[in-house]
Amino acid sequence: AAPRPGAACATDRYARVLALLLIGLGVATFVEETGPARVLLSLAVVAAIVGSLRASGVVPGRMRRIVAVAVPFAIVVTVDGFFETSGLTVGVWLAVTAALGYSAFALVRRVLEHEEVAVGHVVAALAAYVEVALVFAFVYAAADQSAGGEFFTNGVAGNIGDFVYFSVVTITTLGFGDLAPATDLGRSLVMIETLFGQILLVVLVAYLVGSLGGSGTRASRP
Repeated sequence: AAPRPGAACATDRYARVLALLLIGLGVATFVEETGPARVLLSLAVVAAIVGSLRASGVVPGRMRRIVAVAVPFAIVVTVDGFFETSGLTVGVWLAVTAALGYSAFALVRRVLEHEEVAVGHVVAALAAYVEVALVFAFVYAAADQSAGGEFFTNGVAGNIGDFVYFSVVTITTLGFGDLAPATDLGRSLVMIETLFGQILLVVLVAYLVGSLGGSGTRASRP
C-alpha cells in the first residue's frame, strides 16, 4: 500500500507530548480549580494536541491550518478559564474533546504504521491512552455543566479534577466506588469508556508485543 502522505512529515518525538499531558493531569488533580488553573490545564492540553499531530505526521498545509485554529482557540480557552461562562465552558469542553479524539486517533495510527517497536512508540501509545482518558473527562465535565451539576451521586459537586480522576479510574477499570454517575447519560458514558478503553489497551499492547517479537525474530536471522 502507498505510504500515508503525512507519514514522511512525522517527527516521532512524543516525550514532550506526554509531559504536557502529565502536566495537565497534575494540574487537574492537585491544584485547586481556579481561573489560572483551568487556563493552564486547557493550554497544556491544546499544546499536547498540536504536538501529537506534529509528531504523528500531518502534511504541512494541514499543520499550518491546525496551528492557525489552535492560536485563537487558546485565546478563547483563556477567556473561558477566567470568566467561566457556562455556555462557553460547555462549548470549550466539547471542542477540546473533539480535538483530543482526533489527536489520539493520529497517535494510534502512527504507532500501527511501524513494523518494529522503539521506545518512542511506547510513549506514543501511552500518550494516546492518556488522551482518551482526557476525552471522557471533558465529556463528563460538559455533561455535568449541561445537567446543572448533578453528574455524581450523593450530591457530589464535581470539578474538573474529579472528572479527570473518575475517567482514569474508569478507563483502567479500577472502580474504587468513591465517585459514581447519577444519571442514565453518565452511566452510558461510563460503559462506553470502559469498553473502548479496554479494546484500545488490548490492541496497543498486542501490536507492540507482536512487533517486538517480530523484531527479535528478524534480528536473529542470519
